Amino acid sequence: MTKETSKETKQLDQVLRDFLATELIHDQRRFYYYSELLHWVVSKKNKKMPLFVGISAPQGAGKTTLSRILVSVLRQTGWVAEALSVDDFYLTHSQQIDLSLRFKNNAFLQSRGYPGTHDVTLGVEILKSLRSLKSEEKCRIPRYDKSAHHGKGDRRSESESTVITGPVDFIFLEGWMLGFQPSRKKTLSSDFHEIDGFLASYSAWTDQLDAFIHLQPKEVRQIPAWRIEAEERMKSQGKAGLSLDEIKKYAELFVPAYETYLPGLAACVVKPGSTLRWTLGADRLPIEAKPFLS
Repeated sequence: MTKETSKETKQLDQVLRDFLATELIHDQRRFYYYSELLHWVVSKKNKKMPLFVGISAPQGAGKTTLSRILVSVLRQTGWVAEALSVDDFYLTHSQQIDLSLRFKNNAFLQSRGYPGTHDVTLGVEILKSLRSLKSEEKCRIPRYDKSAHHGKGDRRSESESTVITGPVDFIFLEGWMLGFQPSRKKTLSSDFHEIDGFLASYSAWTDQLDAFIHLQPKEVRQIPAWRIEAEERMKSQGKAGLSLDEIKKYAELFVPAYETYLPGLAACVVKPGSTLRWTLGADRLPIEAKPFLS
């Protein structure tokens, strides 16, 4: 594992401050939050091996922003880092339509988002390829466009994918349901029994991780508001998106998943000593001074 010197710590923090300044972020609590996560991630790095870090956080909680900040700072301090999302492995638009027709009575599978709407095999193949990348070897990462088809989404063309050249130092994989485990409760609705069946295969993603960051909401009811804000922000940038009524219905659709699976996520430990958990308040910032480590 790396052991940061005082000089390296100061360098990371200065690069982080400078980057946040370019984003017009000057809040000290936010700086502390990103700094703690940054130093924790670096502390887990074995200099000879890439570090694969999972980030599990609710929709709209800021995990994509967090990944982008971590990657940017690490790159500026000499590391090779890249961020992926479970969204990158969504089924194509046509595949999603086929899935919705096969499960036409399951409300949770009529649009992207829930377990079953991703190409899990593709995700595993990409992660394994990235881990084994040697010098100058390349790996193409698919990207997903949520604004395509009037907000219904679709995978971008191959020419719009990201090409990563090896070897890599850090790979961040973020997702709203990363680490969820099947409930298998007999009291589940028939719809959720089908979701449980799909969810079992997703452990193949967490099996690829070396460290895990779990950002959990203080209140599940915070999540729809976060997701609505994220959609409206995307639309304010000139991108197509769902209408306000559509996004409200879409956001509420995921509340049952959080209520069913978030309690079990508290037990997800990819490796002993390599899991960090922080509870977020309504402002998407930690409500406690220090994260819980396990």
